[in-house]
Amino acid sequence: MSRNLMPKIILILVLVAVAAVTLFPPSKTLKPGIDLAGGTSLIYAINTEGLGAAEQKGLAQRMITVLRRRIDPANIQNLVWRPLGDTRFEIQMPLASKETQVKRDAYLASLANLLDENINPAVILRALQMPAERRTQEIAEFAQGDPNRLKSLTNLASLYDQRKQFQDRRSVLSAEVKTLGEKLTAAGVRLDRVQANRSQWVAMDDETLRKELTDFLGSDANLELLTSYVKNYKELADAFTRLTAEGGINEQYEQARRQLNQLNLSEERIAFVLDLQNATDQARQIAELQARFPDRKAKIEQVVAAYKEYRPYRGRLDDPADIQRMLKGAGILEFRILPTTGRTELSQAQIEGYLSDLKDKGPKEASDSQYVWVQIEPRDPQEWKTPGTILGQFGDKFYVLASNRPDEAMLHGRDWKLEGSHPTSDQVGRRAIGFNLNPKGGDIFFNITSKNTHRPLAILLDDVAISAPNISEGGIRDRGIITGTFSPTEVTDMVNKLNAGSLPARLIEQPISQRVIGPSVGADNLHKGIVSGLIGLALVIVFMIVYYAVGGCIADVALLLNILFTLAIMAAMQATFTLPGIAGLILTIGMSVDANVLIFERIREEQERGVGLSSAIRAGYQRAFSAILDSNLTTILTAAILYYVASEDIKGFAIVLMLGIGSSMFTAIFVTRVILDFLVSKRILKNRMVMLQLIKVPNINWMGLRKVFYTISGILVFGGLALFFARGSSKYDIEFTGGTSVQINLKEGVSLTRQQVENQFMQVAKGNPDLEAATIYSVGEAIGAAPNGEKIYDEYEITTVAINKLQTTVTFAQGARPTVEAATAAVRKAESELDREVGKIEVTAGADNAYVVSTSNTNPMTVQNVLAKAFPQAQIGEPAIQEVVTGAIRKAFEGQLEVQQNLGPVVASKERITDQIVDTYPELADYIGGVRIETTLQRPATLAEIEQRIGELRIRPDTEDLISYSYTIFGPGLKTIDRTQPVSSFTFVSIEPEAGIRELSEEEWLRFVENEEHRVVAATSRETSLPRVTQIDPFVGGEAKTRALISIVLSLAAIVGYIWLRFGSLRFGLAAIVALFHDVSTALGAIAASAFLATTVVGSALLIGDFRINGAMIAAVLTLLGYSLNDTIVVFDRIRENRRRVQLTPKSVTDSINQTLSRTMITGITTMMVVLVMYIFGGPGLRGFNFVIFLGLVVGTYSSIAIAAPVLLINLPDAEHQNAPRTAKIENISSEPKVKAK
Repeated sequence: MSRNLMPKIILILVLVAVAAVTLFPPSKTLKPGIDLAGGTSLIYAINTEGLGAAEQKGLAQRMITVLRRRIDPANIQNLVWRPLGDTRFEIQMPLASKETQVKRDAYLASLANLLDENINPAVILRALQMPAERRTQEIAEFAQGDPNRLKSLTNLASLYDQRKQFQDRRSVLSAEVKTLGEKLTAAGVRLDRVQANRSQWVAMDDETLRKELTDFLGSDANLELLTSYVKNYKELADAFTRLTAEGGINEQYEQARRQLNQLNLSEERIAFVLDLQNATDQARQIAELQARFPDRKAKIEQVVAAYKEYRPYRGRLDDPADIQRMLKGAGILEFRILPTTGRTELSQAQIEGYLSDLKDKGPKEASDSQYVWVQIEPRDPQEWKTPGTILGQFGDKFYVLASNRPDEAMLHGRDWKLEGSHPTSDQVGRRAIGFNLNPKGGDIFFNITSKNTHRPLAILLDDVAISAPNISEGGIRDRGIITGTFSPTEVTDMVNKLNAGSLPARLIEQPISQRVIGPSVGADNLHKGIVSGLIGLALVIVFMIVYYAVGGCIADVALLLNILFTLAIMAAMQATFTLPGIAGLILTIGMSVDANVLIFERIREEQERGVGLSSAIRAGYQRAFSAILDSNLTTILTAAILYYVASEDIKGFAIVLMLGIGSSMFTAIFVTRVILDFLVSKRILKNRMVMLQLIKVPNINWMGLRKVFYTISGILVFGGLALFFARGSSKYDIEFTGGTSVQINLKEGVSLTRQQVENQFMQVAKGNPDLEAATIYSVGEAIGAAPNGEKIYDEYEITTVAINKLQTTVTFAQGARPTVEAATAAVRKAESELDREVGKIEVTAGADNAYVVSTSNTNPMTVQNVLAKAFPQAQIGEPAIQEVVTGAIRKAFEGQLEVQQNLGPVVASKERITDQIVDTYPELADYIGGVRIETTLQRPATLAEIEQRIGELRIRPDTEDLISYSYTIFGPGLKTIDRTQPVSSFTFVSIEPEAGIRELSEEEWLRFVENEEHRVVAATSRETSLPRVTQIDPFVGGEAKTRALISIVLSLAAIVGYIWLRFGSLRFGLAAIVALFHDVSTALGAIAASAFLATTVVGSALLIGDFRINGAMIAAVLTLLGYSLNDTIVVFDRIRENRRRVQLTPKSVTDSINQTLSRTMITGITTMMVVLVMYIFGGPGLRGFNFVIFLGLVVGTYSSIAIAAPVLLINLPDAEHQNAPRTAKIENISSEPKVKAK
C-alpha cells in the first residue's frame, strides 16, 4: 500500500467516527421542523402605550424583523413568524425531539419536586394570624428542623405580634381621640386650635401641661376633658412613631418578611448553578445549596442528576419558556454616571431627599431632570459591587440613583448606534459581553468617560443596571465590556439581543395564547414521505451497484458518507430539519451521484482507449474534476448569496445546500479516489472496472433540431408566464397573501383524525380554490388513536388563504355615485387620514346608486368610520359579515363542534386593593392599588377555561382594543384550588402599572375598573362554536420580497461572472442564465397550471393538486435551478474540452452533448427514482414539493441540451462557424509498469 494512502484512510475513518458520534442518536441530535413534527404556537401582544396610530401601523412586522435577529440570528431554528394585525404576532416554534422532551420532562419534574419544598410566603403570613398554639405548630413545620429557619420565623412572628399590638392600640386611640375631639367641640372648644398646639403639649410634664391648658381654656372648665385628649393623643403619636419611625417596628417587620425569600430555593439560583461550565465551581455551589437546605439534599442531587441526563439533548429552543426568556426586554443599551457619597454634586440632605421620595412616591415620580432612579439587576443589594453609590428600595426591588445630566449620560435615540457585541471575559476570566460603538457613539462615549474618570459608569440594558465599573484613567473611545455574574445562556441571549437592535416598542411579556400544533404535512404524510424517501434511496443504491458494479459500491459509500457528514454538521449546529432542508439534501444527493457518474464515465472512456486501470482512474478524476468543481462552486456561490441576502424562509435551504455540496465534493473526489487507490494497490481491482453501458454514445444531430427546440421552449416559457400571471394572487399560499386561522374544538364523543378532518372540510370546500388550499393542524395532546394508528385529537386548527369579509352598502345621492376606481381611492385616502386600515377592498355595484364594499377587516366600527370619512355625503349601511371560512367550517362539522357556552356572569363586587386587604390576604401583595372583582357564574366553569377565555379577548376582533393589564384569577373568596375543578364563582384581580407608583385620579380609576369589568364579562358571556378565529396578515413582508429579488439578481450575476471567468467567454454565462430562465418560467407555469389540472381526470390520475407557492415550493424551485445548472455545466465542460481541438461549431456542440448524454441520463434516472417514489407514495402533504423537484429533473435535463447548448451558437463570429480541419492528437497514452519477478 502506498505510504501516502494510510494517512488519507486514517483521516476518513476519524471523520466518519466524529460524524457518527455527533449524529448518534439521530432522535437526539436532529430536530425536525414545524412542517415535519409540529410545534408550539405563541401569540404576543405589543404594548402600544404612548404610540400614535401612525406609529402602530406595520408595528408587528417591524417587531418581527428585530426579534428574528435576536432569537435566531443564523436562521437555523425554523421559527415561523406571522403578524396578526399591527399590534399582535404569532411565533410558531418546532417541538423538541421525543427523547429530548422525555429528558426535559424528567428534569422539570425533579425540579418541580424540589421547588415544592418551598413555602409560599403568603401561607406563612396567613399562619401568623392563627392562635398562638396553632401558629407555633405551623412555624415548627415551616422550619423543617432547621434552627436558622426557626429563628427567622420566630422573629417574624414576634415582630408581627408587636406590629399587630401597636396597630390595634393605634386604632383604639384614634377612635378615642376622635370621640374626645367631638366632646371638646360640643363644649365650645375650638378643635382646630387644639390640633395646632397638641404637638407642643405632648412634650410637657404634667404640671407644665396643666398650667398651659388652663391658660389656653381661660378657666378650669373642660380642663380634665382637654387633658385626657392630649394624653390620648400622646399615646397615639407614640404608637405611630414606634410603627413608622426609621428602624421602627414596620421596617423591622418588612425586613423580616423579605427574609422569607431566603428560606426558599429559587429556580433562577438552581439554573445558574447547573449552567456552570467549571465542574469544580459547580460542585462547590451545589455543596453550598445542600448545606443551606439540608432537608432537601436528596432532591437537589436528583435535580443535578436529571439535568446531567438532559444537558446533552438540550437545545437553545426546546420549550416555549426559552422563547419567552429571550423575548424579554427591548434590547436598549444605555450608560449613566452614578453619583456617590462624599462628592460635591449632591449634598447629604439632597441624597436623603431622593431616598425619601423613592420610598414615598416610587422611582418614576422620585426622578427628575438631574437624577433618575434605575433598577439594579442583583436582587440582593449586597451583590451590588460598586461602593459609595446611592441605593434605595421601593416595594421588593432595589434601585440606584443615576445621573441624567449632560456629559454624564449616553441615552438611546441620541444619534449613536451599537455596532455589535460578542462574548468575552473580564480581567479575572469571568464571562462578560464586549461591545463596539459606531464613530458617533465612540465620540460621545469618549467625552463621558474622559470627563468622569474614577467614577462608576452604570451599564443599563432595558432600563436595568447590569453593572457599574469604575472608569480608569483616560477616556474610552468605541469599545468596552459588560461585566457581571452571567451564565453561558445569559451571555448568548444578551449578545443576540444587543446585536439584533432595539425594538420599536415593548412586548407584553406573557403570551396571550400558547398551544401545541401538529405538523403541517400531517404525521401520516410525514411517515409516508420518510418511508418512500428511504425506498427511493435504496433503489438508487441498488441501481448504482448493478450498473457500475464495484464502482457503484464505492459511489454508494460516498453517497451514504455525504448524507452522514451533512446531517452530522447540522446536528453540531443544532440546525432544524425542514422541508426546504430536505430539498437541499436531495439536491446534494443528486450532485453526489452526478459527480461519481461523471468520474466513472470518464474512466470508461479512458478504458475504451486501451489505457491501463491506474492511468484510467487518474485521467478520469483529472478530466471530471473541472466539471465537478464548476458545477458545485456555482451552486455554493448561489447558496451563499441566498443565505446572506434572501428571506429567512430560504436560509435553511441555503445552509443545508452549502454543507451538503461541500461534503459531496469531499466524498466524491477524495473518498472515492482513496478507496479506488486502495483496491488497486491491494490488487482487488486488477485490469479494468466492469460497468454496464445501456446508453452508448449516440449519433443524434441535436443542433439540427434547434428550431424545434426553440419552438417548444418558446411555448413553455410564454405559456408558463401567461399561466403564472393569469392565475393572479391565487397561486400564492398564506405566507404571501395572508388568510384566516380557525380553531375547532370537537365535542365529547366525536373522534376524528387529522386526515378525517381534512376530508370532511374538503367536501364542503370543493369548488372554492382558496378553501381547498387549507392546511390542517392538530392542536394539543392526542386523546386516542384510530385503528390504522393515526392519532386522534379533540382540537384542530384550519388555516386557509380564504378570509371572512365584512360587507357594507354605501348608498349615494342620485347621480353622485363615483366610479369603482374613484371609490376605492377615496377609501384608501380615508384610511391614511384616520390612520386606520380596512385591509383588502373589493367594491362592487349594488342597487341603484349604491356600492357594496367588502373588506377583510371585520371590525364593524373601524370600517364604518373609514367609509363615513371617505363618503361624507353618502348613507353608510350596517355592516354584515360574509362568513366564507367560518360558514364552511360550521357546515363541514355540523353537530360535531363543542359550543362555548355563555357562563351567565354576574359581577358581585368591585373594590380597590388596599394595605388592609393585603394584611388579610397576603397573596394580593403584588396588586396593591389594583382592583378585585368578585364574579358569580350561572354555569360553572374551571379556572383554566376562564383564563383561556380572557386570553382570547386579544385575538377577537370585537375585543382586541381592550387594554390587557396584568391579572390573576383565584377561586371563590381568594382560595387556591385545583384549576381544573368547576367553580360557580371566582375572584379576578388586576393592577394598572402606574397604580403601584402613584395615586390614580378618579377618572383614571373608573376607566381602569370599567376596562377590567368588561374583560371579565366579555370573556365569560361569549357563546360560539368557533372560539378562535384569527385573521393572518402576509408574513413575507415587503422587505423580505425585496431581499429575495436582490438575491436572485445577485445570484444570476455571480453565475454569469463565474462561468465567464472559467469558460473564457461571456456567451457561456449568458447561455446558462437563459436556460435557468426557461426552467423557472416552466416550473412557475406548471405550478400555476396545477390548479386547472387538479380538477381534470388527467390531473387526478397524475395525483396533481392545487399546488401553491410557499417557502417549501420556493426551495423546490431553487433545487430545480441547481439541477439545471449542474447539467448545463457538465455539457459546457465537454464543449470546452473539445474546443481545444476544434472551433465552436454545431457539430462540436452536438458531439459534446452525445458524449455526455449517458452521464446526463443516468444521473437523472437515479435522482428521479427517489423523487418519483416520494411523489407517488409520500402522501399529499409532500406532493407539491416533489412535483416541482421531479419537474426540475426533466426540465433541467432538457434545457441543458435544448436551450443552453444551442444558445452558444447564436451570433457566433465567422471564424467560429468555419469547420477547421481536424488534427489527430494522441494523448494520455501510457503503459502499465511491468513487474519483474524475483
